[in-house]
Amino acid sequence: MSPHRFSWIIRLAAIVAAIRIAGVWFWVLVASQRSDVSQVIGYLWVLASLPESLLVRALRGRPLLWATALTALLAAGSLFWVWVLARLRYRSSGRWRRSRR
Repeated sequence: MSPHRFSWIIRLAAIVAAIRIAGVWFWVLVASQRSDVSQVIGYLWVLASLPESLLVRALRGRPLLWATALTALLAAGSLFWVWVLARLRYRSSGRWRRSRR
């Protein structure tokens, strides 16, 4: 992949990570402390971090440590997921086969 292609992957991964990380911290700081509709919104937002949150479920009893560990995993995981999706799109377009020759 060219450097230009890699830069948009980094930017998109940062946006995706920011949204997912904001959901985790919204849950820890606001939604888990209340019993209204914000708790439902926070829970649904945390579901966006599901693959990575399963890796740190042992820390669930300590919310700040859980959110901190999950933040690091979400940053790396978002880069990985965006790279995989970009790679699949690049391969399916046929450009991958042409550039390999």
